[in-house]
Amino acid sequence: MRSRYPYIQPPKSYFWARLVERKQLSDNVVDGVQHYYKFELPANHTYKAGQHIAIMPRNHRNIMNELFKNRIVYLDDKCTMVAEPEFHVKMNVLQTEGSNIPLSNDFYSVWDLIAQYTDLHSMINQNVLSLVANYATNEDQKKELKLLGDTKNQEAFQEKFTKKKNTNIADIFRIYNSIKIPLHRFMEVVPPMRHRLYSIASSPKLIGAQSLELIVTDVEWSAVDPKTGDARKQRGLCTGFLYEMSGFLGSYQGTYFDRMGMFPAQIHESPLEPPADPMLPLITLALGSGYAPFRSILQERLALHQQGVKLGPMCLFLGIRRRADYGAMLEELNTWCKEGIASTYLAISREAETPAEHGDIPMTKDKRPKTVKITYGGHITKSITDNYEVFGDHMTAPNNLILYCGKAGKIPEDLTETILKSLNKYGISEQDSRKMWVQYLENGRIFFEAW
Repeated sequence: MRSRYPYIQPPKSYFWARLVERKQLSDNVVDGVQHYYKFELPANHTYKAGQHIAIMPRNHRNIMNELFKNRIVYLDDKCTMVAEPEFHVKMNVLQTEGSNIPLSNDFYSVWDLIAQYTDLHSMINQNVLSLVANYATNEDQKKELKLLGDTKNQEAFQEKFTKKKNTNIADIFRIYNSIKIPLHRFMEVVPPMRHRLYSIASSPKLIGAQSLELIVTDVEWSAVDPKTGDARKQRGLCTGFLYEMSGFLGSYQGTYFDRMGMFPAQIHESPLEPPADPMLPLITLALGSGYAPFRSILQERLALHQQGVKLGPMCLFLGIRRRADYGAMLEELNTWCKEGIASTYLAISREAETPAEHGDIPMTKDKRPKTVKITYGGHITKSITDNYEVFGDHMTAPNNLILYCGKAGKIPEDLTETILKSLNKYGISEQDSRKMWVQYLENGRIFFEAW
């Protein structure tokens, strides 16, 4: 049997990356399980600390299998020849803006084209319904699709598909299974697959130019199945893809299943790359997996330290829910603290301090903790408030940088206000602290990367 993947070439400007390791960092007690992933890049590709990797996922196998089981896609316009997944075809599709469909004379398997180049996980919209309505062979289904696809019936559309249901395009082909659509029209109707960006959690200077690490939080949510009305768990496309891909590690090495551990990738620049001058003072703020780019900076500094390069001060303020969310990675922070790579202030919001952990933390001559300093039962804002001297010392130093990575919403605003109050507590007036903050922004010394 011919290999399903990656028989095709990657999309233009992408390269094949390979998953080589996965570890679960957190337990399954709370939502948002953390995973560590390690990848291998081709010999002619590398990256810099703090950058992003763009991962082009594939549609989940269960969705793909159901699509082919229902015989939705056909090779000819009259829909007499079913497009089986192993069939190979030439696609002569004009590239539209944002499309990743390759223009070449190569043959591509039907499975490859649909799995890699269309996004069946996209949320449904009325335009897609109106487009596929003409391909329904059941008259009742065709009538309903046209009705719900009419913009005049937006309320009915929302009631059936969007309210607590999160209906995706794959669901439509499952509900209206009389649809028979030619492959070329299917590729035009379904939105193109787009990459997802992840902050890189490693430095090539420490772990090697072709090795790359990520810290990823699984994305899952509860919804109502639009076909059965039952409750169901839905998994994010890319986080689910990474986890699913890890099932092909190890025992499949050297077989065609081993190729399932490969995916198209790009490297993107980021405002969170470390400063060119390692002597510049640096404050980093992170929530949860927002720690990833700062881990890459810490690794970079460790590599420079091992080479005898002198480092300026760096402080990391990290907020997590529980120790179990990151496991052994917290031990890394302690080690790097002891080696003088950075001072780390950890806020653990859902745990209280135990008697065994109570006690004084050893400090350096410049009053920096030699081990991770933990704030229990509070968020990162409490950790900043408790250590206001750190911000006062750093923000009054020349050429300091402040970097944040984590959730959006009100959090960046809350962090800003907390930092300003800490400066007031340090002895800087409210007017002067706000003026200082504005100057930082104008001089490009503050970067917030929030999602």
